[in-house]
Amino acid sequence: MGISADQVDEQRQFDELDDLGFTLLSDADRVIGPAFDAERETGPMYRRLTFVIDQDSTVLAAIDDESDMEIHADLALDALRGAPHPTGSTTAGLLDRWRRLSNKLGRRKT
Repeated sequence: MGISADQVDEQRQFDELDDLGFTLLSDADRVIGPAFDAERETGPMYRRLTFVIDQDSTVLAAIDDESDMEIHADLALDALRGAPHPTGSTTAGLLDRWRRLSNKLGRRKT
């Protein structure tokens, strides 16, 4: 699934144009993005963050890389395929934020 600060109708139009094949969620109230420090210093858009989560809610990878959208997607696909993912400080920080939010929501598999 994907989430952005766009309104629901904007998400619907985006999905209809691109036929994404996954669920888009709206964070128009800007509650989820700040929980992951996803806000940019300038502009209304969130940073590109990806969490690859398996069916039992285990986080397989956390990706915080905006240098190239295709490389970002490739890293997520590699994680789904079971390839090792680098675990730098950025990744560790994202995983920590995911754990804290999951704990608030009553989930604990990371």
